[in-house]
Amino acid sequence: MNRTTPAGARDAMRARNQREVFEEVHRRGPISRAEIAANLHLSPAAVTNISAELIARGLLFEAREAQTGGVGRKAILLEVDYSLARVAGIKVSPTAITCAITNLGAKVEATATRALSETSPDTVVEGIGSMLEEMDALDVAALGVNLPGAVADDGATVRHSPLLGWRSVPIGQLLERRLGGPVTVENDVNALALAEAWFGYGRGHADFLALTLGRGVGLGIVIGGEVYRGPRGGAGEFGHVILDPAGPETEHARRGSLEALLSDGALPRRARAPGLPGAEGA
Repeated sequence: MNRTTPAGARDAMRARNQREVFEEVHRRGPISRAEIAANLHLSPAAVTNISAELIARGLLFEAREAQTGGVGRKAILLEVDYSLARVAGIKVSPTAITCAITNLGAKVEATATRALSETSPDTVVEGIGSMLEEMDALDVAALGVNLPGAVADDGATVRHSPLLGWRSVPIGQLLERRLGGPVTVENDVNALALAEAWFGYGRGHADFLALTLGRGVGLGIVIGGEVYRGPRGGAGEFGHVILDPAGPETEHARRGSLEALLSDGALPRRARAPGLPGAEGA
């Protein structure tokens, strides 16, 4: 039996380990190499090699010695260098584009919003490009775009977005051609869940749900620290769950669904409906 590991598998394993080490420093840093090895069940030698590579790339730096009361050599603590690069986050809605420029630690440096008269892919791409030009942010290291709709596994193609009127739109590739840098596309609620996992209330929790109420009802599902998207990318389409088959319906929501009952347009309509508590004087 061939016991050798194919080069591709070794490279994939190394990339995964690098990501896990980086994420561990982000979540728990400042942290020693020994703690990283114990937490991730990696050998101390592997962590030493991986951290050296990440330091050489500027992603990590040696912050300080651990403050301990023991004797012997003190451990050197690692931290993420969040100032290494700027990134851009874009929110696309049916009526506007919102852009935030941040460092790698999500510290916001600048924001801007631009109204959309219509949502064709060409209009959205040009709007994002001109916004980044006006914000002097064409040199960002990467661009993340979030929007309402199901996104394919390639992280670049919108399979279906009823609110934007898109189907099979390679928006990531269109933006890369316009801007020249790497672009990642994500469903807006999944992007919120990822933000909470990395920088918010979900930090340090492997499993949690992020529920949103707005024009629709969305659900971000995080399992084992990763967003669960389902086989077709629509696992978080929570708003289509039917609660009351005899309930109301809207232009974008099925009869009796969560969105028809709880969205920001549905709640005022229900409050004004005759016979409902609180309807008087609404």
